[in-house]
Amino acid sequence: NSIAITRYDDGRYLSVNPAFETLSGYKAEEMIGKNAFELGIVKDVNDNSKIVHELNKKGKLEIIKSILYSKKGEAHTVLISSAMILFENESCILSTLVDITGLERAEQHFRQAQKMDVVGQLAGGVAHDFNNMLSGILGFAELLKMKLTDDVSLNKYVDKIIETASRSSELTK
Repeated sequence: NSIAITRYDDGRYLSVNPAFETLSGYKAEEMIGKNAFELGIVKDVNDNSKIVHELNKKGKLEIIKSILYSKKGEAHTVLISSAMILFENESCILSTLVDITGLERAEQHFRQAQKMDVVGQLAGGVAHDFNNMLSGILGFAELLKMKLTDDVSLNKYVDKIIETASRSSELTK
């Protein structure tokens, strides 16, 4: 888990662990004395306001989902838990963050695979129904061919119907 300690009044970093350095892409010495907005780690003021509001109300923040940006600008979806603490005689916020970016991507891929499965089932059902209709057309065309006399032009039309329906049937298979 990534851990950061920030001053309550201005949000400036006082301490971060190596996991937070890895997540943010910044070294601790680059972060200490700066806040998340100055570094570009947090871009949504509303997310920060939610955290501060919950901390003022309860003294702690259970879990909130947020987006953090690394030094390279990569977006990371994180779950943040925070609590008010006293650190070096100052009111501070201790935050732990869990990067769930990989999990979110896996969920998106899973949902996409489910959608594709549904589309495949739908296409299979349509193909099956279409094949059934083509079988009816083929059957009636064969019956018509048996009833026809030696009229070459009518036989030619029926043969074309049979040929086209057969090719269409093969295509759906």
